[in-house]
This record gives sequence, structure tokens and C-alpha cells, in this order.
Amino acid sequence: MNTILINGVRIEAPPGSNVTVINNQVYIDGQPTNPAHRIEGVGLTIDVNQVPITVHCDRDVTVNGNVSGGVVANGSVRCGNVSGGVEADGDVVCQNVTGGIEGRDVQCSGHVTGGIEARTFRK
Repeated sequence: MNTILINGVRIEAPPGSNVTVINNQVYIDGQPTNPAHRIEGVGLTIDVNQVPITVHCDRDVTVNGNVSGGVVANGSVRCGNVSGGVEADGDVVCQNVTGGIEGRDVQCSGHVTGGIEARTFRK
């Protein structure tokens, strides 16, 4: 079992996990974590510590580290490399993305393998 940090809260997550945060509750692969792991605040900061995960959340998210799956957010997304796609209701700032990107305004400093759906796109 590996540890990720979400807004400073340590949470055990096996490699390849789907990490979801909805209504301040953290779910790992669809199962709620300890109720003490409630995540308060407007945005999320997730430190993946080399743990490959997929992220789904109901607000803005910053992922420190690479994401092995995708990132889906009901807000803006800031992340490094993503081996899946990125889907955001807000802006997206990222590096290399193997899948596509969907967001309001997209800034990608690397290569995007899939398509890009955005109001504006900057490299």
C-alpha cells in the first residue's frame, strides 16, 4: 500500500487506484475512506508520491506528480504528465498528455496525443 497526500491528509492508496473526492469525502476505488479523511476547502492539492492513480473530483485540483490514468474535475486542473486524458469544467495547465484534453482555457507545455477541445489553447 502506498501513501498519497490530499490537502495534507495521508491516505493509503494501492497503485492504479481511482481516487475520487466528492462532497469532502475521499473514495479509493469506489470505497469511502476513514471519515476522519474529510477534505475541506475550495481546492484540492494531491501529492501522488510516485503512486500511479486516476483522479476524479468535484472542484479545482492540483496534482503534484504524474497521473497514470486520467484527471476529471468540476473545476480547473493543474498537473504534470498524464497518461490518460484530462477533462475539466475550468482551465487546464499540464505537461504531456497521452489522451485528449477538454477544458475552458488550456495551456500544455508538452505533447498531447489526443485531441484538444478548448476555448483557447497555448503551448
